[in-house]
Formats: sequence, structure tokens, C-alpha cells
Amino acid sequence: MVGIASSYNRMLARHKAALAAANAAEIAPFRARYGAKWSSAYDTHATRLYNFFAMPAAQAQFCNAAYQVLAKATGMQPDSITSYAPVALAQIEAPFLRRSTYARR
Repeated sequence: MVGIASSYNRMLARHKAALAAANAAEIAPFRARYGAKWSSAYDTHATRLYNFFAMPAAQAQFCNAAYQVLAKATGMQPDSITSYAPVALAQIEAPFLRRSTYARR
């Protein structure tokens, strides 16, 4: 997948505001529930999420899906990314949710 990192960086730059808002929305429940100690709980949550997307058995399929999502997202107008996000997430989650992925863990 030549260019996936540069595509990812372009997508991050193009959709910076929407991604910042999504990140703030992800953090908000942890701040509300844990107050000043929110970051520890959030770090645990984020580590579990990152570990899910690091399963070796799904990496090749994940890269293919990510490449497709990035190709579409990079070309979208910034105000369109929020409505595309659920579709994109389902597409990049799919390789990890296949039964064969869990069988190879």
C-alpha cells in the first residue's frame, strides 16, 4: 500500500476540525464520570481500542479497507466527513469482526 501514510496525513489535515470535535466527544464522558482523574480511564479505553485494531490476523485486510476509506475521505469536503464516519468505521472494522480473524488469534 504505497502512499497510505501520506493519504492518512492528508486526511488528518483536511478534516482536522471534525476530528478534533469527535475526539472531544469521545473524551467528554470520561471527564464527566471521572473528573480530574479522567485521563487514566480514557487511556485504558484507548489502549483496548488500539489493541483491537492491532490484531495481526486482520492486518492485510485492514490495510486494504483503510486504503479505500482514505481514498474516499481525502477527497470529501470537510462538512461531509461526519456523515461518512459510520460507514467508514464499519468498513475498517469488518476485517477484525470476521470469525476467521478470531479463530487465528
